[in-house]
Amino acid sequence: MLFSASADKPAPELLNAVNDAGNTPLHWAALNGHLHSVKFLIQSGADVTIINRAGHDAVFEAEINDKKEVVDWLLGAVEELESGIGQTGEAAGDADEDMDEGDKGTSQEGIEAVEDVRKQMEEMKTGDSASRDG
Repeated sequence: MLFSASADKPAPELLNAVNDAGNTPLHWAALNGHLHSVKFLIQSGADVTIINRAGHDAVFEAEINDKKEVVDWLLGAVEELESGIGQTGEAAGDADEDMDEGDKGTSQEGIEAVEDVRKQMEEMKTGDSASRDG
């Protein structure tokens, strides 16, 4: 079951679960071009920084499989999330306007997801954490 019983939110341990090849649900949705699923997973808190055993993240998997629409959306979504941190008022609202009405999550969830990604990226840059096997 992908959803927690308490809040109809995806269970984090399943959302970012990896198979033997290190692929997550986001990897599979991206490499197969399932944009709606990619959007849902990202908005639910899927970790875009997970690298599979081949050394690929979900964006790269979409790119090598010619899923341009998914690549474009993922790159735009990550950029919007990063630029939206700390914004208030009109500037934060402008970032939301670029997303479809069905694409919007709560602001707090988005901020928390981006903060998690930033922390993970900082750990990767500083070498404080071991590299992932998948």
